[in-house]
Amino acid sequence: MKTKTTPIKRLSFLLFALLLIGLNAPALHAQNSAERQKLENKRKKLQKEIAYTNGLLAKTRKSKKITTRRYQAILRQVEARQELIETLREEVDWLDRDMQRDSLVAEALKDDLKQLEEEYGRILRAAFRQKLNDNSWLFVLSAAGINEMLQRWLLLRQYRRFRKRQAALIADTREMLQSRIQKLEERKAEKTKLLEEEQAQSEQLARELSEKDRLLRNLRRDEARLKKELQKKKADQKRLSNAIADIIRKAENKRKKEERPAASNTTASPAANANPAMDAPSRRFFSLRGRLPWPVKKGVVVEEFGTHPHPTVSGLSITNNGIDIKTDPGAKVLAVHQGVVVGVHFISSSHYFVIIQHGIFYTVYSNLESLHVKKGDKVSKGQALGTIYTNPQTRETELHFEVWRNKKHLNPSVWLKKK
Repeated sequence: MKTKTTPIKRLSFLLFALLLIGLNAPALHAQNSAERQKLENKRKKLQKEIAYTNGLLAKTRKSKKITTRRYQAILRQVEARQELIETLREEVDWLDRDMQRDSLVAEALKDDLKQLEEEYGRILRAAFRQKLNDNSWLFVLSAAGINEMLQRWLLLRQYRRFRKRQAALIADTREMLQSRIQKLEERKAEKTKLLEEEQAQSEQLARELSEKDRLLRNLRRDEARLKKELQKKKADQKRLSNAIADIIRKAENKRKKEERPAASNTTASPAANANPAMDAPSRRFFSLRGRLPWPVKKGVVVEEFGTHPHPTVSGLSITNNGIDIKTDPGAKVLAVHQGVVVGVHFISSSHYFVIIQHGIFYTVYSNLESLHVKKGDKVSKGQALGTIYTNPQTRETELHFEVWRNKKHLNPSVWLKKK
């Protein structure tokens, strides 16, 4: 025989269930919100980068000369757009899961509301039949004795409280249901918007892939010129590297000479004994590894540090002692950390370059058209050092940036904070 659930038991169960939902909801909501916020932040970051690179490409398209840098910029644009499309798909998947959860909750709330309303209706009908509302005091006073009268009064009070709680529970359940339905509608609108954006990005990606293939074909047709340019670039890089190394060597010799009398007259601290090559300026710079600001306000890296294959000429490789950052015409180069200017030099192929010393570390800023500092100047973080050169033929504006420790090249991307 099937046991029938009493109204009191049914109400207690629902109250307990809603209490559990209420207790878990903040943690679940926080977790879901953090996941969604992370995806949204990534999408906005990629959209911003794509919009900026589009602007740079629009400026270089005005030049008839097709360059390797232009091809590298469109390659980075394609990668960023593919990542954006993947992020949009992840957001849509997240919305699908969230909508599925909300749908299940809404259906459960509908069932609960229906049962609560049916149960409440039965209670009201029973009360009407027994005329408990109109004859409650008559019901109490007609008791056989004081004890029975008290029991009847307590029963009536419990009954009224139950009805009140039942009515409140119905109202709360109805409100929760409306909230879930509204949230579902909002999520559906968000999903539609994201799907439309994904479609638009996919169409734009197809156009960029076509342009990439066209640029590659044109560059390969001009492979002989590219090989000559690469040889010239390697020679220019060697002259620049030799000039930088010479300035750093002189600065290191001077630093070591100044350290000798100071070391003999003072007692070294435990930190200095642990790492004698690290003075205070060096430790400050080293502590900012991965958190240094960028040397330009806006820009995208078009060539990374190290040795890697040439993007268009097979069998050839490129070695870069730093990173090359494409930016806007007229952009200022900014010091990434406080220090002293130990070198200002001009090379026809690389234009002006500035070297700033930060203890045993050095930062190099090359391809400058004009300068705002001179040798011996103390500079602060974010101070403008000069204006970056813009090639009048290609309309490309690039900063070459390097980081050294003593006489060793370091990967600047490891030192700069992630955008």
